[in-house]
Amino acid sequence: MNSTPNIYADEKLFRVMVDASPAGMIITDARGKIVLANQSALELFGYASDELLQESVELLIPAAYHEAHVSHRARYMSHPETRRMAAGRDLFAQRKDGTKFPVDVSLHPIEIEGKQLVLANILDATDRRRAEKEREQRQAMERLALLGQLAGGVAHEIRTPLCVIGNNVYFLQMFAEKLGPEGSECVQEIKEAVGKANRIVLELLDFTCDPQGELSEVCLADLVVSAVRDTSLSEAVSLSVPEIDRRLMLNVDY
Repeated sequence: MNSTPNIYADEKLFRVMVDASPAGMIITDARGKIVLANQSALELFGYASDELLQESVELLIPAAYHEAHVSHRARYMSHPETRRMAAGRDLFAQRKDGTKFPVDVSLHPIEIEGKQLVLANILDATDRRRAEKEREQRQAMERLALLGQLAGGVAHEIRTPLCVIGNNVYFLQMFAEKLGPEGSECVQEIKEAVGKANRIVLELLDFTCDPQGELSEVCLADLVVSAVRDTSLSEAVSLSVPEIDRRLMLNVDY
């Protein structure tokens, strides 16, 4: 003799099991009427048990989605199966006080005493959605940081040859009379193109700057020497660095 209890026949045992679930559980009949709601569901939606029984499940859904939900529910009942509801899309429920909140819902067809019912497991997805949004924001910031590093590297690599071109253009301008009108025009076009490229480089460098940088004191003499050392000059140009009082300091934003 089979001594295993029939949990569907033993209403008390069935109710204990349903109420023990941390997820909100709603059972509806084929017409979408609520026949059972566990304690978690009542707390989640803010209703008392007698306020939900025999009410349409659409009561728990924002009014804007009622018509579509009725259609989806009818289609589901024609081929009931265990699955997530609206997988890949955001779902929203509505509490008794009218507040809307995101939910994750899974549907499970069950049969009790020959009647087709649907068990819906409902979880408040607010924390999960918030965590996903924060993760997406972190990933976006990481991608932006990588882009900034790439832009900064490209800008610095381009800056050196631009300096060389600019110095050579300056050298050619000293022989403008020998180049003639067409040659002088070409030199001027090169000069303008270099200026445009330099502006783009500066914009890239500005893009990579940390907006939360802090001011630091830098010795003016060291800054000038460093700038001269990194500048590419043609052989026709000589540059000397004057004596600078090392007590002179600048506030630089890094």
